Amino acid sequence: MCTGLIMASIRVSEPYFKFLIKKQFYEWFGILLDEKEISNSEAYMSDTLSTFLTSSLNVELVHVILKSITKHSQGTIKDIEK
Repeated sequence: MCTGLIMASIRVSEPYFKFLIKKQFYEWFGILLDEKEISNSEAYMSDTLSTFLTSSLNVELVHVILKSITKHSQGTIKDIEK
């Protein structure tokens, strides 16, 4: 349970996530955001934790695929001739 609280506090500290919370709060009361605020939010997109985790996940996925290919494709010449 403490891990969830720690992860939530880390997510709330991200600028893009703060923007999403602010946008959702304003939508509840019918307040529209300025074009300047929306364009500023796009600058935060490259610094988010989810972008880092996605790239990390891709690297791990490639590693698992390559490891499984090398593990299951090893054979000897005698196996090929039969």
